[in-house]
Amino acid sequence: MGSFKDRGDGLPNTISFSLEEEEELEGGESAEFTCFSEDLVAEQLTYIDAQLFKKVVPHHCLGCIWSRRDKKENKHLAPTIRATISQFNTLTKCVVSTILGGKELKTQQRAKIIEKWINIAHECRLLKNFSSLRAIVSALQSNSIYRLKKTWAAVPRDRMLMFEELSDIFSDHNNHLTSRELLMKEGTSKFANLDSSVKENQKRTQRRLQLQKDMGVMQGTVPYLGTFLTDLTMLDTALQDYIEGGLINFEKRRREFEVIAQIKLLQSACNSYCMTPDQKFIQWFQRQQLLTEEESYALSCEIEAAADASTTSPKPRKSMVKRLSLLFLGSDMITSPTPTKEQPKSTASGSSGESMDSVSVSSCESNHSEAEEGSITPMDTPDEPQKKAL
Repeated sequence: MGSFKDRGDGLPNTISFSLEEEEELEGGESAEFTCFSEDLVAEQLTYIDAQLFKKVVPHHCLGCIWSRRDKKENKHLAPTIRATISQFNTLTKCVVSTILGGKELKTQQRAKIIEKWINIAHECRLLKNFSSLRAIVSALQSNSIYRLKKTWAAVPRDRMLMFEELSDIFSDHNNHLTSRELLMKEGTSKFANLDSSVKENQKRTQRRLQLQKDMGVMQGTVPYLGTFLTDLTMLDTALQDYIEGGLINFEKRRREFEVIAQIKLLQSACNSYCMTPDQKFIQWFQRQQLLTEEESYALSCEIEAAADASTTSPKPRKSMVKRLSLLFLGSDMITSPTPTKEQPKSTASGSSGESMDSVSVSSCESNHSEAEEGSITPMDTPDEPQKKAL
């Protein structure tokens, strides 16, 4: 049975197998993405995410700690949070790579891969894995994928509607109220509570939920960690540690405690998952050749040359997701030039290019104002300041 292995730098985001398991895998044919069932992929992603989330040290999410991570002496600070971010990034890049990989693919074949990822995202929703769900949605809304208008036109209408519903979960309306309400509602519940407006999707969802109930399978919840990092960073930025007279600001401590308590509650709920790693999928996932943002966009342009402004792509969004490279790597990436001048701005809520979404905040320096400006929530545009939601 495979098990998580610490890489030596505190990032427990790889899975090791026994010698016999390695030989068994290498002896067979290399697995392809299309060979894996959608529910298996969603389950394996949830398994990885849940293991990483349970290892997160809650107090490392505090703004006073997380905002210091960019200093050289703090490069190993909060390794469990960085591991979660690393997995999120890897998944977004994997989605893009599987769709763009292989220029010989026909439009219908590429549309089938997009459709498969939409179905996997839906399965993640049923498993209440909001981390992988958001990563997949962000990847599908990235520039390199969003611009493939011919490909999107070949995606069945019911899957497009499903994608829109999943995307709406992470709408930035009213400080991401929808995703917050879902966490409050389903955080510790046994099953997901989905209400689809699309009849076909509703039937599919009910069948899957009924199967889970018949099998007596209880689900945990894997949240999108960026929501908590956002709230805690904003609290640390907006409220002083001490008030007049040098007294401790207990209101700030109380509000920070409420967020930390919710993280711990969800970590406990993750124990409800009953999953084991699938050797073939884990090794396939770890061996993926991930594309950089520049490579993704260049390959996308080779697949489909710049077309007219037809409306065959997903419904445009008001904002795009922050580049993960900016959020995670800091100032070096912030000052880097745009890879292609003609690259259009993303009109989807995914990020531009392969770096996509992140569960973190990263600033040029580690002071509070820059952390706020450097993007706390992936749904804000680079030009817009982060709104405080306290």
